[in-house]
Amino acid sequence: MGSVVGTLAVIGAIALLAWAFGAFDKDDQGTQDIAAPPTTSAPATTSSSPSSAPSSAPASRPAQPNLPAGASPVNDAAISGQPAGNFNNVYLSGPTSAEFANNVREAYARNFLQTKQYNAVINAYSPVTHLNYTMDCRDNGQWVTCRGGNDAVVYIA
Repeated sequence: MGSVVGTLAVIGAIALLAWAFGAFDKDDQGTQDIAAPPTTSAPATTSSSPSSAPSSAPASRPAQPNLPAGASPVNDAAISGQPAGNFNNVYLSGPTSAEFANNVREAYARNFLQTKQYNAVINAYSPVTHLNYTMDCRDNGQWVTCRGGNDAVVYIA
């Protein structure tokens, strides 16, 4: 009986951690969160603290980052004020379209999932100009700023 209870406790703890880190979240546009999931291992002690995140992940990303003035929400997650920190919230600044900003986020997400690198140079397609643009994306621990194209600025939080 004790091993059954212990097994159920481990399964419950893993499910709780997965939920807490957004493993089951999707924004209204169907894109998955791309923040690195926590590493888990079988508990060897009775400690109730969650396992640590991978060393490549920032310690903690704010749910409400203090974005620069002029950052306008683009996608449903950002517009509805959903908590940030999972790279699902997209904002733009400067001369760019919402469609392009969303494509920048998608290109950044693909690159992140392949490389696990927070800083990257990506290419994104603009459905407005019908051109591909190179964007230089840099993480500051609160959000990622992607700059490029014709002075476009996209924030991913």
